[in-house]
Amino acid sequence: MAGATFAKDVYEDARTKQLNTFARYKKYKEEYDMIKNKDTATAEKKATQVADTWDLQLTQMNIVDDLKKNIDDVILSDGCKTHLTDVWISHEFGRANKDIRSKYIEKGLQMEDSGIIAYGVVKGWLPEKNTERKDDGFIMGEIDYIKDDTIYDNKSSWDIWTFYRNIKYLDNPDLQNPYYPNMQGYMRLWDKPKSKVVYTLLDTPAKLIENEKKMVAYSFTGSDAMLEEAMAEVEKNLIYSDIPIERRIIEIPIERDEEYISRIPLVVKACRNYLNNMRTIYYEMDKE
Repeated sequence: MAGATFAKDVYEDARTKQLNTFARYKKYKEEYDMIKNKDTATAEKKATQVADTWDLQLTQMNIVDDLKKNIDDVILSDGCKTHLTDVWISHEFGRANKDIRSKYIEKGLQMEDSGIIAYGVVKGWLPEKNTERKDDGFIMGEIDYIKDDTIYDNKSSWDIWTFYRNIKYLDNPDLQNPYYPNMQGYMRLWDKPKSKVVYTLLDTPAKLIENEKKMVAYSFTGSDAMLEEAMAEVEKNLIYSDIPIERRIIEIPIERDEEYISRIPLVVKACRNYLNNMRTIYYEMDKE
């Protein structure tokens, strides 16, 4: 799970390595026992393998025993801790998150409804925009729309390059989509077995196109004619009505992952503990 490592997984990996090492030890020991003349170089080499493998598996066994003592722990990544620190700052001091809304997010928000309609036109049914926001005490979320047993989340791509790069998730089903955690959360909240991330490629709003043109013009050093060509190129790269709408939709199916979903509360509890510890440490500083 992104942002966290489970001690149980680390323990199981270490245990598997220890068992594999012990299996090698048994193999070497049997091979050594089958050697009749123990004074040969072959026997000496095999005896060394037996001794080294035995020592290694003992070391690994000690590691496994230590890991087992904290098998229920959740270890948060540095990236997760940084994000939690930002959350704490926003809450503690009443400051908005330092992240500024990007042009990619801006287009996604502005074109959300249009993307849903475009998908409906292609599929022959009109999705009904969801307005319910759910909260189960651990996570909260608001899906775009739902049909039968499938949850849908629409993503409006910034440009044609970012759009078609999503084909890689169809070409390689083992490659995890960046919205995988979101969709697992939605399936948990709505208790559904299936979900789809729907990428759409729609014309960029005029205001955002003008912003792009201004940025190009600000640093442009060519002639007026060349600038005019550059402006036309900017617009062409952000308008896609010439491409059939059927070719501007990519669906990425994501199935329900029960193990992932079952671990969500564990990670949330670990995050809450980290935030509580931060608050405690901060107020302890005032007493010094």
